[in-house]
Amino acid sequence: MYKLIPTSDQIALIEKTLETCRSVWNFALKERKDWLNSRKCSINSCSIKHEYIIPAVAPYPEYNTQAKRLTEEPKIYTTTIRITFSSSTTNFKNFG
Repeated sequence: MYKLIPTSDQIALIEKTLETCRSVWNFALKERKDWLNSRKCSINSCSIKHEYIIPAVAPYPEYNTQAKRLTEEPKIYTTTIRITFSSSTTNFKNFG
């Protein structure tokens, strides 16, 4: 059995990777929740102040759609993930 003892630089990189993953997850979750909340309102009254305004024809943001969009759109998440994963692959090889 092996026990990994990362250096302080490796710990910082791991924490950055986890923060990036958490940010991407929370963004995708918020997108799904907003879509669902935009479909909820009373039959006889809908408040503009409290309801999410998303077009009725907008498709449900499912996992495959969101994952595909992450790689297609040049967003900060995509760039950060690429940099983080490419450098973390090298760092995991250096664990001893």
